[in-house]
Amino acid sequence: MSTFRLLVLVATIPVVAAVASSGWAASAMLRVCHPRIAALDTREDEELGHRLDAIDFELRRQIQIKEVLLGELIEGRATLADVSAQFLAMNRNSTASMTVIRKEYPGETDEEKSAYNVITFANAELSRGCPVRKAEVLARLNAEFEALYHHHPSAGHTQQPEQ
Repeated sequence: MSTFRLLVLVATIPVVAAVASSGWAASAMLRVCHPRIAALDTREDEELGHRLDAIDFELRRQIQIKEVLLGELIEGRATLADVSAQFLAMNRNSTASMTVIRKEYPGETDEEKSAYNVITFANAELSRGCPVRKAEVLARLNAEFEALYHHHPSAGHTQQPEQ
């Protein structure tokens, strides 16, 4: 055997061993050798797909609802307290969302943190439009926040909401 072939063989043994010992290789072999196991895996894959589709649908629905609520808030047809409460109710269904809100937004309560969250979203939405309108709406939202929590929103922020 040539030195080159020997080196190739020595170099490929760890790769082949890793693939052969992996769950993927074992699963592939079982599927080929045992069609009933393949059918079970397919059913589990389909069930997982349906669960992921349901989660995706729910997330998209919540995003659409939040966009409508945000529009109502910006137009003055809803209050910061109402929109924050509705955002919080939806966010409470997601541990990940609540973890982010509790970590990223200042405040003594989830309600106050949610109000900061809503103002941040409003700020981002308003940044796409007229600066004068943005300033007017944010002044109104800051006043509502101050009435609710007895301090200005910027007092709890180390940074201003995202632009």
